[in-house]
Amino acid sequence: MGDVASNIAKLFAAINGRNLPDLGDLCADDVVFRFPKTAPLEGRERVVRFMNVLLRRFPTLQFTVGRIAEGADRGAAEWTNSGADRSGTPYANEGVTFFEFRNGQIVYMSDTFKDTSLF
Repeated sequence: MGDVASNIAKLFAAINGRNLPDLGDLCADDVVFRFPKTAPLEGRERVVRFMNVLLRRFPTLQFTVGRIAEGADRGAAEWTNSGADRSGTPYANEGVTFFEFRNGQIVYMSDTFKDTSLF
């Protein structure tokens, strides 16, 4: 596994572990995150805040990463997730996240997933 794939795996491990400081450390100060049905989130602080809100909404959400494709400073991860929202209603989805890196940190993430009905 190269550096890109390793950093992608670390990001999903941080999400699954609810480790927002580690998630923030993986992101550059000027990171941009594109999430379906939202305006682009710009900056490490906004991305970490957004992930905090998302993980509070889905407190048991866990990602399983399948394939990771990587290049010199780009990568993509195919994933599935499952869990429940705060009321206990089950949730599951699958998608792909695209990444760009600079100096080992994420500068761009873009999520595409199959079911966007909850967002």
